[in-house]
Amino acid sequence: MKETDPPELLLRDMVENARLAIDRAGSLAQADFFVSPLHQDAVIRRLEIVGEAARFVPAEVRQCIDLPWRKIVSMRHILAHDYDDVSLYVVWDVLTIHAPIMVSRIREYLAGQPISPSTAPDATARFIVFDGNEGCGKSTQAKLLQQHLQDRKIDSILVRDPGTTRVGELIRAILLNPDHDEMAMRCEMLLYMAARAQMMKEIIQPALDAGKWVISDRFVSSTLAYQLGGDGLTIAEIKAVADIAIGGRWAELTLILDMPVEMSRSRVTAKFLHKTKTLFGEETKEVKDRIEKREHAYHTMVRANFLAQAKALPDRYRVIDADRTPEVVHRDILAVAEV
Repeated sequence: MKETDPPELLLRDMVENARLAIDRAGSLAQADFFVSPLHQDAVIRRLEIVGEAARFVPAEVRQCIDLPWRKIVSMRHILAHDYDDVSLYVVWDVLTIHAPIMVSRIREYLAGQPISPSTAPDATARFIVFDGNEGCGKSTQAKLLQQHLQDRKIDSILVRDPGTTRVGELIRAILLNPDHDEMAMRCEMLLYMAARAQMMKEIIQPALDAGKWVISDRFVSSTLAYQLGGDGLTIAEIKAVADIAIGGRWAELTLILDMPVEMSRSRVTAKFLHKTKTLFGEETKEVKDRIEKREHAYHTMVRANFLAQAKALPDRYRVIDADRTPEVVHRDILAVAEV
């Protein structure tokens, strides 16, 4: 096939190559995926073939394949950087679900068939996470994004992590209570994951399946920043537990709202409702939570961990300068999120 051939003929050829590439990549992934660099390189090359086909379709078709295309691009980047802790479950999810969906939609277009939401129920659903140090403004920006989506008539939900579900809120209360200073870091990590697992099962996955956007105030990226290194916890350990908790459903985009630690900490106000018993009964007052009370050096490390994640996964993370007015930050977020 020559570059001078008509675009539609070129696309037909690319789609057929993509279909064959998916079949072969699946066989390679089932084989010695983790021990054979040759197999890993072959899967990467075939994902590139599939991703390239998406660049030649009209905008209306591209919209229907947006989610699987983003997943393919993300997986290609992860494999290309040779991450030893990549989950085979996630690789298999891309190869057996999202890549075939994308190829199928393009073939429908070539055959003159309509591409309706009923044939691609999750094509427009997106999962976006806001994260960063305390006081960075992520909660404000998450609400602004949801309002923007509502104005555009895009169905979405806003969740907070940990929390949102009944079980999650109970776990949140335990995690943030200043009375629990003896909590080990591994215990802390597992409690966050437990709350996350419940929220994924009860709230997030059903929303995505229904074609809704999900905006999360914190997610696994927080655990990779706050709990990493504590009690010797490694990135591989945290990601392995996270993959089980969220069923391999990672966010398409994680926005790290970044600012100097001194600035973010100065913006933190006491909000945790702490109950204590006195001679006159039970007293409730607002205090800083268990995480907010940690020393400055700890929060400096957390910021560095957030930035390291963004550097390692540039296809899935974006760093936003949060030391500006909320309006300016919101404008940049809309540009990055492409909404």
